[in-house]
Amino acid sequence: MAIRTFIFCDVCNPQGNRAIDNGSQYGRRYADGRAWFEGDPQEASENGWVCTSEGHNLCPRCHTKGLERLLDEKKVEPAATEVVLNV
Repeated sequence: MAIRTFIFCDVCNPQGNRAIDNGSQYGRRYADGRAWFEGDPQEASENGWVCTSEGHNLCPRCHTKGLERLLDEKKVEPAATEVVLNV
């Protein structure tokens, strides 16, 4: 049994949707642009993901666009954006 960890962007994927893909760790759904990362938080950070002081996770695209301000404007509580599955 393996443990798989998924991190979802709190801006573009707050519901934690993950599409089946070709096996890459970093996914962005083509239909709606929702981002996710498969791996631990350290690996996500090395791949451009940012965790804010409030505990929100942002994908590289949303962080580059400065969209973390949207989380502050909406007063969004950090969601369960890190999911661990036992497979």
